[in-house]
Amino acid sequence: MLLGGCFSDPTSQNECSPGMEGCMCVELQCEQGLTCMGGMCIPEAVGTGSTTSTPTTDPTGVTTNDTSTTAATTNSGSTSSTTTSVDGSSTGEPTGASGGESSSSTTAAGVCGDFNLDDDEECDQDNFCTDCELDNHGCNPLNNHPCPDDRKCSFTVVSTDPFEANYTCVLREEMPLGVDEADCFVDGDAADQACEDGLGCLNASTLDNCPDGQACCTEYCNLELPKEMQCTNPAYTCEHEDFVLPGLEMLGICRL
Repeated sequence: MLLGGCFSDPTSQNECSPGMEGCMCVELQCEQGLTCMGGMCIPEAVGTGSTTSTPTTDPTGVTTNDTSTTAATTNSGSTSSTTTSVDGSSTGEPTGASGGESSSSTTAAGVCGDFNLDDDEECDQDNFCTDCELDNHGCNPLNNHPCPDDRKCSFTVVSTDPFEANYTCVLREEMPLGVDEADCFVDGDAADQACEDGLGCLNASTLDNCPDGQACCTEYCNLELPKEMQCTNPAYTCEHEDFVLPGLEMLGICRL
């Protein structure tokens, strides 16, 4: 079992009213001044850029507002600025003493605490996650982070009495199976590493189109996102994953 330490005791949290800041959204809506992101209500002021409106005058003498969005990114001692106008055009010019490279499109690394699970995060403010590193688990099956390329974030039994399990990086099978494909048994047991990334292996008893006596691959899902939008099979919904040690409370799996 890997140690983490990013989850606090949920019993110590104050009651959180849906729709209020830091609480769950109500039908994707929040109180005035808040916006719904990742299923949680956060201040609308949290954003990635600023919008400015500059009055201009065309040759006919009519004054109009030229709205543009400017985003600045600092990297390795240099700053690049990208401006996107309402007509979709963009420009980028480097500034700063170092005269570094300019970039017209920059994708920043995930920011811990923005309620979005990025590819370089194990968790992000989900159910008391505070530093974007999982407790009791070595990886997150929703994005396979931080497993290396040859390994898969897989359901792993830690104890049989009492039954406990966590998620760890396990060597992936050479020819992993896709959604609804059978049979993902390995040495007589259902094994996630026999499925592609983002998929779990379940016995036929919880899947409607898996042959009896076999096990099939199905999607992992996020309980904080709309359930009906995450499962390929329309008969399945995103249901809570059972018997997993604390730390992945947002994790679900598509099944009956």
